[in-house]
Amino acid sequence: MKFIKWLTLSLLVVLIAGVAVSQQKNQKRKGRAVLSVPKVAKKDLICFALYTVHDNTLKLTAQLYPLAAGDSRTVGLEIKKEEEWVEVARATVIERGWTAPFRVEQWNDSQAYEYRVVHGAGSTYTGTIRKNPVDKGEIVMAAFTGNSIHPAHGGDISREDIIANVKRIDADVLFFAGDQVYDHFKHFAGWLKFGRDFGEIIKDRPTLCLPDD
Repeated sequence: MKFIKWLTLSLLVVLIAGVAVSQQKNQKRKGRAVLSVPKVAKKDLICFALYTVHDNTLKLTAQLYPLAAGDSRTVGLEIKKEEEWVEVARATVIERGWTAPFRVEQWNDSQAYEYRVVHGAGSTYTGTIRKNPVDKGEIVMAAFTGNSIHPAHGGDISREDIIANVKRIDADVLFFAGDQVYDHFKHFAGWLKFGRDFGEIIKDRPTLCLPDD
């Protein structure tokens, strides 16, 4: 009889402890920023774009939001020449990650070009391909790591001060060293958020981005 009472009491203690731990985890989850893939208008289907130029080869990857079944899977890359938009490449959207990778060889890196990524549904994304800064005595790189939105790391705070400072120093190149996304259960949503947070400077500068985390 004593053994049964002891066993019942032990099970009750374990049950209460389990409920307490579960409640604590739920509270922590509630404190986290909610990551989700937003539904956007057709004109906003292109989230952001990353590019580099090396040995006169331009590589640019456009990141799209998920496309609907009837949406075009073709994306164009245009540059402005003499005030006219000229298409220089086309790419087919890779549906697994909703990316459109472009490669343009024999790129003239001696001058800057305005570019725009164009999707058939009416979405455009514009930026600047910078010229090769060979005439500069010093190359300015802005480096980043640890883009966390976890409450313990400060939460989902604005990046506007960072963006403003990068523009102020007019960095020539951006380097994201890792941890662009922390929540790996919602990695795609986090990656899109990263692009929205930093797109204002990414679109106009060559960007190195390590796929760590």
